[in-house]
This record gives sequence, structure tokens and C-alpha cells, in this order.
Amino acid sequence: MTGSESGARLQPLQRGDVHLWQGTTCRDRGRSLDLSVLSDAERYHLDGLPLPGARALYLASHLALRRILAIYDGRPPRALRFKRAEGGKPRLVDGRGLEFNLSHSGEMWVLAVARHSAVGADIERLRNGDRSEEVARRFFAAEECSAVAGCPRHLRSEHFTQIWTMKEAYIKATGQGLALPLNSFAVSYTDSAPEVLRSAVGAVSDWTISCWAPAAGYRAAVAVHRADARVHHFSFVEEDDPAVSGSLLRKPHPVRP
Repeated sequence: MTGSESGARLQPLQRGDVHLWQGTTCRDRGRSLDLSVLSDAERYHLDGLPLPGARALYLASHLALRRILAIYDGRPPRALRFKRAEGGKPRLVDGRGLEFNLSHSGEMWVLAVARHSAVGADIERLRNGDRSEEVARRFFAAEECSAVAGCPRHLRSEHFTQIWTMKEAYIKATGQGLALPLNSFAVSYTDSAPEVLRSAVGAVSDWTISCWAPAAGYRAAVAVHRADARVHHFSFVEEDDPAVSGSLLRKPHPVRP
């Protein structure tokens, strides 16, 4: 996978590129956020969330989603309209080949953006307790169960979580969601070469999959239905938002496998 970008200027999104953005709710605490950017449906969903943490995460991630997609689409953030394709995956109306996928967990979100390439992203916060083998036996492919069971006990939960993010990213990229059984394909996680071992959609060689730790206590993955996709990482910083400042500058974040 590609590490953090050496320069701050956001380059045009080309075929084969995937721009991975990440952010956190922490920056938004104590700030007044503009909810008028959201659609009526988004505000209705926000109002229905009972927990403050869930509300903060949904608000931060969906405001960022609109502002980031506006960079690539050219329309104002509040003008973007979304639809759900068969399988439930969100898409832009009149997106002209722009593909995206949003995921959030804890206090962090990640957003993958590509052009003419199906993409899926997932982020998970590491949790206490060790039910990794039990859950793996229930949902994972045989190869993945063996990999989790073979991990040293102190690394098992982390390894399980990273495989889980890879599988979630893969099924989201296919557009089938949970209609695709988690044991119908298999992935392998190593620091040097995460890969798809068996594919339920297309050939193994058709896929690019990448993993990283966006912050301490989190694991994330992106899957792209394209061979040799180029993955670039960026952090979303509110002060650099072009909807606010007109700038296309971004602060890249450090990437740790």
C-alpha cells in the first residue's frame, strides 16, 4: 500500500487511484456545525440516534462525506443527492463514475473515494475480551479461522479485527453487503502483503486490498475491485475544508501497518 503522501496538495483522482480519508469526532467538540449541509433524510436519521456519541460520529462523518465528495464532484456539498443501489450500497445521483464508501466506529471514520472502480472501506475499534476464535468459527472461512487460532493469544483479538475489516470492506465493494456469506471468500492478513485468497466475485487477481491502523486502538481496510489500485491516504482537517477556505490543501496522516 502507498504510505502518506509526501506533499500536501490533493492531486486529481485518476482511474486506478483510491483516496482514503480519515477523521475523528474529537475535533468537532465544542464547535457549532452547519447541519443545513445535510439532507432531510440525514437530519431525520440523526434525530433518531439516542446516544450522544453515535450522534456526534454520524454528524461528523456525514458532513465530511459531503464536503469531501464535493471536491471531486464539483457540486456544492448540500447539492449532492444519494441513492441506494441494489444490495443497499449508497451511491451518488449523477455521480459520473465517482465511487465511495464510508465507515465509522468509536470516534473515527474513514472514507474511500475512487473513479470507475468499486470500492469498500471498513474501520473497527479494538474491543476488550477474547471471543475471536468463537466468532471466527461462526463466520469466517476455514483459512481465516486457522490464521486466527494460530496467532499468539495476546495478538489474537487484533488479528481477528483486522481480518474482519478486510472482509467487511470486500463485501461492501461487491455491493452485495451481508447477502454475500462471509465464508464464501477468504482473505489473508500480514503486515507486508494482505491479499484476497479466494474470491466470490471475479478472480483473485481482480482485487486490491490494503490494511492500516488509523490510530491506536483501531484497524481499517479498503478493498478495490481493480488490480493494482493505487491507494493514497489523507486526513480531513476542518480548517482546510474547501467549503470553508477554498483550499485544496490536506494534511496527510502517518500510516502504520
